[in-house]
Amino acid sequence: MLAVITGATRGIGKAATLALSHLGYRTAFVARPSKQLNQLLLELGASKPIYVEGDLRDNHSIAALNAKINSEGLVPDLILLNAGIFTPGLVDDLTRQQLDDALDHNFVPALETIGHWLDAMKLRKSGRIIFIGSIATRNPRPEAAPYVLSKALLSAYAELLFHSLRSFNVAVTRIIPGAIDTDTWEGLDVPREHFIPAEDLARIIVNITQLAPQTVPEEIIVRPTDPNW
Repeated sequence: MLAVITGATRGIGKAATLALSHLGYRTAFVARPSKQLNQLLLELGASKPIYVEGDLRDNHSIAALNAKINSEGLVPDLILLNAGIFTPGLVDDLTRQQLDDALDHNFVPALETIGHWLDAMKLRKSGRIIFIGSIATRNPRPEAAPYVLSKALLSAYAELLFHSLRSFNVAVTRIIPGAIDTDTWEGLDVPREHFIPAEDLARIIVNITQLAPQTVPEEIIVRPTDPNW
């Protein structure tokens, strides 16, 4: 089994990568050279991950990963689309550059990653695609307009794929979390002890992969108990 994961070296992505590896998945990802990448490779041990040192915003990096996977004759059983960053910006002062930057981080990598594999997954008539969205698309924050808009587009894309791929037995799920305890919040005065552990999201992802192939959780909303988050 092969899982292609975006944003694999930190937060939800790292927790899911390790959990899926322990479940028997071979993992594949693009990651920038960093201490986080080195640590992830160390923790993955001898599981033989397929990876490219690069940037998901660079289509050449995604193409290089796809070529490595193709060279081994593999097609992903799971695509986990998790990469993204929080991009603040007031809706009243929103600029084209702010929106482009948010889309380059939060939407385009998902589009490019999926695009290469859709025909193969449809032909095989199996597989799962999981999108990590954001509760900000349900409770919009005007001070985070670029982030909200980019995540809303990602959610709409996921919903379109859900309806398009069902007849091919390819399952698409949207996970919509509230605040997650990751290093995104580093240095900010927020109650991280009240936030959802990234490992809990990884458990949900693992549980989805263990469902019968004809079972599709279309959307899962996950919130912390703290009503402010």
